[in-house]
Amino acid sequence: MDQQTKERLSAEETARFMDSQFGQLDLSGSPDLNHPAAETFELQDRHGFNRVDDAGLAGINRLKELLANPPREVLEEISKETNNPELISELAHERAEEVAHEFRRFNPGYLKCDANWRSMIETPAHNFLGEDDLDVEEAQELLISADSSPSRI
Repeated sequence: MDQQTKERLSAEETARFMDSQFGQLDLSGSPDLNHPAAETFELQDRHGFNRVDDAGLAGINRLKELLANPPREVLEEISKETNNPELISELAHERAEEVAHEFRRFNPGYLKCDANWRSMIETPAHNFLGEDDLDVEEAQELLISADSSPSRI
């Protein structure tokens, strides 16, 4: 018997008792993982009808923006409630920078030098805090921290 005849007989005998559909899973309702559909998202179908209620999406985007960039008032309230020293310090330094920029905007002729800086720190330290014996850096830190807690001034 030649090889071709052996293969033909084997295929015929196998076909008599083996069904090619036997034991197969019906995957007609499942996604084709070998050829996935393109992911497209359209708010309207071809007839112009809405597929999704997108009325709340704008609110979600505003919430994400608020969480990413909270207003200063919110951060100040959080720092007061949590007593987080890092947040309190960060907010105080941001406020000090804002005051410095505002001062420069209103006083464009201000000469930036050590003597002027020292005078600008020592005078409010004396007037508002009653401190005369402080180093200029210490006085600056006290003024910045006093700005974040209005009960001190």
